[in-house]
Amino acid sequence: MQVELYKMVFLLAVFALYCCSLHVKACNETLTYPSGVITSPNYPAFYNDSIYCTYELYSPFGYIINLRVEEVEFECCAVISDCDYLEIYNGSETTQYVDRFCSNGVRTYSSQQFFLVFRTDLQGGDIGFKMLYSWLSR
Repeated sequence: MQVELYKMVFLLAVFALYCCSLHVKACNETLTYPSGVITSPNYPAFYNDSIYCTYELYSPFGYIINLRVEEVEFECCAVISDCDYLEIYNGSETTQYVDRFCSNGVRTYSSQQFFLVFRTDLQGGDIGFKMLYSWLSR
C-alpha cells in the first residue's frame, strides 16, 4: 500500500513538471509552478508608464530554477536607473544582485530562488520582456 502511494506521488510530480505551466502577465506575483512564462504587463503590446512589478520564483528542495530571458525591449538611456529596466536578484527580496539591463540579448540564470523587479519611468515604453522558467533536478 505504501509503495503504491509513493508511485502515485511520483507520477503526479512528473505530470506537474512536464505538463503544467503558467503564463504570468500580472505584477507582484509569487511563482511556485514547475515551469512557466513571465511577461511584462500587456506583452507583446507596449507596457504602461510608472510600473513597478515584482516576481518571486521558488523551487522546492532538490531543484533549481532555470530562468531564460528570451526577449527584452525597453526604453533605454545612458543612465539605466533613469529609464525602464529589469533587475534580477538571486534569492528573496533584493538580497544578491545578479543583473540589470534594458537591452535585448538572451540570458540564462540558475538558482533555487529569484526575485525580479521591472520598473518603468514616467514616459515612453516598448513591448517589455518575455522569460521562460523551469525547475531542474539537482
